[in-house]
Amino acid sequence: MTLNLTGELFRARSGAQITSIPYPGDAEAMSDLLSGRVQVIIESLPGLAGLVSDGKLKILAFATPKRLPNFPKIPTIAEVLPDFEAVGWFVLAAPARTDPAIIGKQARDLETVLTQDEFRKRLLDLATYTRLMTPGETSEFIRSEQHLWKPVLRQIVAKTR
Repeated sequence: MTLNLTGELFRARSGAQITSIPYPGDAEAMSDLLSGRVQVIIESLPGLAGLVSDGKLKILAFATPKRLPNFPKIPTIAEVLPDFEAVGWFVLAAPARTDPAIIGKQARDLETVLTQDEFRKRLLDLATYTRLMTPGETSEFIRSEQHLWKPVLRQIVAKTR
């Protein structure tokens, strides 16, 4: 899921009249935001953290379903646009025919790492939150993400024709 798709989802669900500007990289978008050429951007939190802590940027809202623990005063988009959620995610994947014993060991090893206090604190400092899932839960999660994003992609494709 890209940040551009999040903007398209927001536009579709909110009816907001926003113009999407495709930038070749984050630096150009950030430069235009800081100079006032653009009023808002959709960006991942790790990409903004330093500028926010320096007081150069203000986060208006998060696209998470609930307020983030280390940013409790910042609202979510879902507070004004119910059920809005657009979060980045990573999964550990293996080929379909991988031995279930190997999958199980990898899942246990990943859980061991992700539940270590020092590692969890480092992730929280980066505003990265973990959600441990079984292989079946992961497959269901991916299907739900496909269900969410297919209409957005269709809308984008329709606009370009």
